[in-house]
Amino acid sequence: MKIKREHGDFDEIVFYLRLLDLTEEKKNLILIYLKNFKTNGNKMFKKKGFGVLIELPQKFNEKRLILCVKTFNVKSFDISVSFRSSYDHGGVDIPKNILKLHKKIGGGLGFSYVIA
Repeated sequence: MKIKREHGDFDEIVFYLRLLDLTEEKKNLILIYLKNFKTNGNKMFKKKGFGVLIELPQKFNEKRLILCVKTFNVKSFDISVSFRSSYDHGGVDIPKNILKLHKKIGGGLGFSYVIA
């Protein structure tokens, strides 16, 4: 998602649901289950198991994600926010659908902020 600034510049913000500490089998099943989402599944760095990164578009089916977490009994997950800006001040508004998803599934909420 791009956010227009007053001088014509854009900030870029991407929201992800991260599913962590999965078996390889569970990772593969989740990737199939969420085939309509932009996903990436890899072996976790410095930890045992696998992870799945699910990019959350501006509009998405939150029920599908909630059902995924419950169906596959995912115990470790969070919502990650990646924010890139040319400004060293300002803020991030979390969209209502992201907050609603977080409220329903719980887990952590992490931010990565890069000034470019």
